[in-house]
Amino acid sequence: MDLVRNKYHYSKINIVAHSMGNLEVASCIKLNAGKKNFPQIDHLVAMAGQL
Repeated sequence: MDLVRNKYHYSKINIVAHSMGNLEVASCIKLNAGKKNFPQIDHLVAMAGQL
């Protein structure tokens, strides 16, 4: 995420995830939520999966 954030200078994101992507998103959020430079997640749409 840092490479894209540094190139495009965003601080907030929206995430749409489907199926196994939900697990990856949840894992990414869990591992990075405490980091100061991790972007704020405005909306998270989880389709066909559980968080």
